[in-house]
Amino acid sequence: MKNIKFNPIKYLFLIFLCFTLSACSGGINAGLEAYQSPDGRYAFLYPTGWTRAVRKPN
Repeated sequence: MKNIKFNPIKYLFLIFLCFTLSACSGGINAGLEAYQSPDGRYAFLYPTGWTRAVRKPN
């Protein structure tokens, strides 16, 4: 059987990392807005605060 040494620093770092990453989420779609095409063929999420760009024909 392998000799496994208990290292509390690894476990504390792992717990710290989990709390740090989960603190950024704030919700299921934190900071994202949903968009679906008018014909319903595709959908995606984009960051909150982005505005729609107007494309000018060439």
